[in-house]
Amino acid sequence: MHCRNDLALEEIAKWVRPVLTGWVRYYGRFYPSKLREKLRTIDAFIVRWAARKYRRFRGHVLAIWDWLRRLKRRNPNLFAHWALGPGAD
Repeated sequence: MHCRNDLALEEIAKWVRPVLTGWVRYYGRFYPSKLREKLRTIDAFIVRWAARKYRRFRGHVLAIWDWLRRLKRRNPNLFAHWALGPGAD
């Protein structure tokens, strides 16, 4: 996912939505601690994607995480796991 910097974030969200929905349904019921780990990994992939996509973020990892937090607040339904709320990440 993080290597697909030719795609827009909305396209990536649409691409991974079925997988994330399945993870949330399965791990959320049977292994919630593993779910949190997987969802943090997805957010880390988004950060890596942003570092490759946007030149202004290169070398500024904290700025990317701030951008991601603002994006989550603005569009909480973009990725399936963001709709779970702040306790999921």
